[in-house]
Amino acid sequence: MLGRALAAACAHRQITCRLTSRAELDVRSESDTVAILETARPWVVINASGWADVDGTDAGAEACMEVNYRGAVQLVRACDERGVATVTFSNDLVFDGSAGRAYLERDVPHPLGVHGRAKALAEREISALMGQHLIVRTAACFSPFDAENFAARAVASLVRGERFYAAADQVVSPTYVPDLCNAVLDLAIDGEAGIWHLTNQEGVSWAEFARRLAVASGLDPEQVVATASVDLGWTAPRAAFAALDTARGQLLPSLEQALARFSHEVRLAGRLRPRAAA
Repeated sequence: MLGRALAAACAHRQITCRLTSRAELDVRSESDTVAILETARPWVVINASGWADVDGTDAGAEACMEVNYRGAVQLVRACDERGVATVTFSNDLVFDGSAGRAYLERDVPHPLGVHGRAKALAEREISALMGQHLIVRTAACFSPFDAENFAARAVASLVRGERFYAAADQVVSPTYVPDLCNAVLDLAIDGEAGIWHLTNQEGVSWAEFARRLAVASGLDPEQVVATASVDLGWTAPRAAFAALDTARGQLLPSLEQALARFSHEVRLAGRLRPRAAA
């Protein structure tokens, strides 16, 4: 989702980019990395890859570490040696929720699980390098152009008249992918480095997120059923409150604006009309 969205943002802004597949560039492979860097000669490399199955991380702990930690660091080190800027994505799972408030860039990570630990280790090693390396922490990414993210699944279920179950005991900071992509490109062009939090300014539970999606889309928020995350089959440990705030500058618009634009795009695509009965 993120890689394709970044490529689309580059095309819209007339920024030349090369979107690589996993087969072409496996971040765990030093030879793949060197080959791409030597042939493409980029001014920036944005790593949108990653082990995203948080609840499958315990079973795939080593694979998660290989991709989200060692692979991510290997890629950035190779770029650093050649004077190439990078962007690496991290997330709210590096925090344990004990702060009792939204987290800022300067807060020290305390991950609860393997996924967050891999991200935190990558952050630490990349931050120690001297080059232009940006680390973007974000969370709960949603897009109207991908059917598998939380928001798209919620709207699809509500349009069908189904109940949609969402966690009421996990607070996150939803991030609209088109906004995220434009902000990332702006920061890269401006030569920014270090850790930056990019979200749409607000912390909400997954259940509240789904209800607000329903309202913005003209659907029935009462179809959203608030439930405990354990009842949804979530097995990986997560912070109960992991909202992200920023001390470096708020670059993304409000969540309300993002929800309105998401719903507008979904409506244009014709996905807000109930399906005809068979």
